[in-house]
Amino acid sequence: MLVPLAVAGFTALWLLAAFYSGRQCSWMAVVGAVDILWVMGMARPAPPARRAVAATTATLLMILATHWILAATYSGTQVGLSPWDASLRLGLEHALTLAALANDWRDAVWLLLALAVAAGGPFLSARLRAASAR
Repeated sequence: MLVPLAVAGFTALWLLAAFYSGRQCSWMAVVGAVDILWVMGMARPAPPARRAVAATTATLLMILATHWILAATYSGTQVGLSPWDASLRLGLEHALTLAALANDWRDAVWLLLALAVAAGGPFLSARLRAASAR
């Protein structure tokens, strides 16, 4: 139950940083992936492969939710919609177009790095635990 709460909370934090700075703040995806791994570390231990899939899925959901709300808010405020109404009315093709216009190759690198951290973090954590148990 902690992981969805962490995804929602970090999405809100990422949105605040993006709205305050006026930029995408894609580097926040890496921090969010580390946060999700940290939250998952507080739960009961699971096999590294299962934790990697869960962390990668949670990170991907966080990235998608953040970009969806950013696109909806920036386009919705121009026509007088609240962020919630704009998020519900935004279409997939329009969201993809706005995300492609707002992000460049550096943002893609940050997002891919976040997914790599989420996918590889549980395996690194398992190796460190095994080494410290010896």
